[in-house]
Amino acid sequence: MRILVSNDDGIEAEGLLALVKELTRIGEVTVVAPSEQKSAFSHSMTIHGHLRYEERDLYPGVKAYALWGTPVDCVHVGLKKLCSQKPDIVVSGINEGPNLGTDLIYSGTVGAAREGFIHGIPAVAVSLCSYTDRDFSYCARLARETVESFIDDPLSKVCFLNLNVPSGKPKGIRICDKLGWLEYDEGYKTITFEDGNSYLEVADAEITRHFAEDDESVDYNAISAGYASLTPLQLDQIAHEFTEPLHKYQR
Repeated sequence: MRILVSNDDGIEAEGLLALVKELTRIGEVTVVAPSEQKSAFSHSMTIHGHLRYEERDLYPGVKAYALWGTPVDCVHVGLKKLCSQKPDIVVSGINEGPNLGTDLIYSGTVGAAREGFIHGIPAVAVSLCSYTDRDFSYCARLARETVESFIDDPLSKVCFLNLNVPSGKPKGIRICDKLGWLEYDEGYKTITFEDGNSYLEVADAEITRHFAEDDESVDYNAISAGYASLTPLQLDQIAHEFTEPLHKYQR
């Protein structure tokens, strides 16, 4: 099995290394990851200019490259340039912190997995739902088990997976078919210079509200209840159930 691994936390992230170590148990791993932190880059891709890359010593037997680009750039360049053969699966992570609900819109971790799926390759995004727990081992194990099961599943042709794992050992894995709708505080602090010019300093944002609070099939609620959440994702963003009512706008 040939596995392409990327992330959005950067080539030196602890979660990336934990994932690589686990995946080398089941296949040949190639890593192409951002040279630095690239969280919340969504599906951003470089289409002009230059993309610098360099080989890194990450883990014995693993070809690893740092790329000065986005997570999607990493997967795209990996597939087109740096992988000696087409990988059998793309795995993105382990992200430090959750990728749940509406955060999937912004997530570079999910973006990297989506890019693999766009190219017809099974893909899994993996996140540990903690910013303080440095033990990625159980999350990496669940990721490896998910990869082993999913790679030959016919479902891998029609969807890709988003796996979130709570801190510690989860009660189990809950399949979630709904995304939480998360709201955050402002997360900005205004700082004014002596000359009167101001700029915004980005502060840590905290969730202030989430919707569908009583629905256990929501990914956010699965994590809150102590379960790992596994969500199937697809490329089709059309709200098909609303196309018929919209015919009133047709001319």
